[in-house]
Amino acid sequence: MPIFLAPPNSEFTIVHVHGDDEQTRHLRDIGLVEGAKVRVLSKKGKSVIVAVGGSRIALDSSISSRIMVG
Repeated sequence: MPIFLAPPNSEFTIVHVHGDDEQTRHLRDIGLVEGAKVRVLSKKGKSVIVAVGGSRIALDSSISSRIMVG
């Protein structure tokens, strides 16, 4: 499921990241890669704030729809 559908205060594993090379490279650089554990901290619509690797990251709707978690 896309990460924007995940309930707040829950932890998931990233199973796939969609996007072109530049987008996936940027997401990889900030720790959003397949196999990474992420915790959804809060969300508003399709925008979410996640914790990954000790960092908090805000994702807008265009990015959050590209990150699949399970």
